[in-house]
Amino acid sequence: NKIFMCSADKENQTVVSVSLKNVSDSIQFACPKDSAVFPAITDDSQQFCKDSWCSAQATMGDAVSIKLSKNTEEKDEKKKPTLEGLNIYTVTMDKQSLTSSTLYFQCRPEKKPVEARVDTPGGKFDKDTTKCVIQVAAYGSKPAAEAATESESCDTIPG
Repeated sequence: NKIFMCSADKENQTVVSVSLKNVSDSIQFACPKDSAVFPAITDDSQQFCKDSWCSAQATMGDAVSIKLSKNTEEKDEKKKPTLEGLNIYTVTMDKQSLTSSTLYFQCRPEKKPVEARVDTPGGKFDKDTTKCVIQVAAYGSKPAAEAATESESCDTIPG
């Protein structure tokens, strides 16, 4: 089970792209040490960022969910040190929407108030507040190009 992680190198913060293609697909990602996901996980209406620098947030709805799964279960001693103490998140496609959507999650330092939204000018994310961005592409059941012409096709989308 692959756990996606961001570069620990502060200068090379990248966007990690992952995708969910089918119902019940899930991916896991880990935030770097001492950082937690933003928007923070809540019990009621979970939010996600609409772009990599989180200029806007939206509610996730019921198609995709995210949950924190602390990695205390790692049995493989070789892997354990690298994941020790990290916040690991599981993103699952619970049901497939018709249209594809892209959700962004940021990893931000736990020390600062995670609620405070930091907008950085010029659409770049601030390396000091945002350690990393996870981009999750949730595929819709209709291919984008054919959404208008297909009325009811149940064919699986070739991967």
